[in-house]
Amino acid sequence: MGCFKEVEHNVFTNTRVSLILQSKSNAGCHVRHHSQDVSKYAGVLYESMTDPEFARSHDVDKAPRVFALRKDGTEDTYWEMIKNDNFHRGMVGHSEIVGASAVLHHYPWDDVSSVVDIGSGIGAFSIPLAKMFPHLRITDQDLPEIIKQAQTAWERDAPEALLDDHVEFVALDFFQGVPVAGKDVYYLRNIIHDWPGAEETQILCNVRKAMESNSRVLIHECVLFHSTGTDGLSVAPEPMLPNFGAGSRTAYHQDLTMWFSLNAKERTVDELKIIGQVASIA
Repeated sequence: MGCFKEVEHNVFTNTRVSLILQSKSNAGCHVRHHSQDVSKYAGVLYESMTDPEFARSHDVDKAPRVFALRKDGTEDTYWEMIKNDNFHRGMVGHSEIVGASAVLHHYPWDDVSSVVDIGSGIGAFSIPLAKMFPHLRITDQDLPEIIKQAQTAWERDAPEALLDDHVEFVALDFFQGVPVAGKDVYYLRNIIHDWPGAEETQILCNVRKAMESNSRVLIHECVLFHSTGTDGLSVAPEPMLPNFGAGSRTAYHQDLTMWFSLNAKERTVDELKIIGQVASIA
């Protein structure tokens, strides 16, 4: 993969790729999260699947992550995990690595006036959005502790957006509360994949309560393709292999990461459709 260079037999040196492992950059935070944390959760997968308490549970707090932490004499909840600044910088790094900013170029943002970034973190999506489309009025919504971190990140990375009051920060527990109402776009990136069915439906139901007739929900997730089909979405365009080849590896890798970390998963297009249908009538 080009991460290390073998300079003599069994002796390796860093390359520009592997130096990310030592870096304090956002990508470095992401790499360390996987190499130091997620790999630990994967290491106890068999034990967690044979443990009576964990094996048949779909709860976030019964994920292999929790099993691994208990073995180390530590316990934390999902909410405590995501308060960590290194975690949020890693999420920014993930966006950089997988090219998630492509959404900035493939949605008609010029025709939109207002955007709510639900579960915004420290601004992995909303900061580059504000820089590319300064006319937008953006609302970042997340837990109170994370909103404080987001304000610091915006002051550092996009202070010009704060000067013209095009950005607001509103605390939100998306299970208990309703997002800021009446906006054009409600954007959720890597939110739905964190939760089992009942929780993700509740999130979308609360979003629906905030929407008006012209509002839209954008769900930005990896999509799993278990087989090729005739729906126009399951077959890759040429010259890629019909099953997307190595291009689909990230989605499956992330699917495992969600299982190890949160007892969650990535979904197929049909599964995402079902979630939307249930939320629309719940």
